Amino acid sequence: MRTVKELTIEKDTLSGKQVVIAGWVRTNRAQKEFGFLNINDVFTHIFSHLHVTF
Repeated sequence: MRTVKELTIEKDTLSGKQVVIAGWVRTNRAQKEFGFLNINDVFTHIFSHLHVTF
């Protein structure tokens, strides 16, 4: 597992790959065809979270 900070730093090398994350969902905005998650972990500051599109 990687921290949100590590994923942010390594985002170019991880694009298109499956990764495992652990944390909690800060916000969840579900639409009909897709949605967005903002995920925080214990190392994440309030302005640095992971954005996930599903």
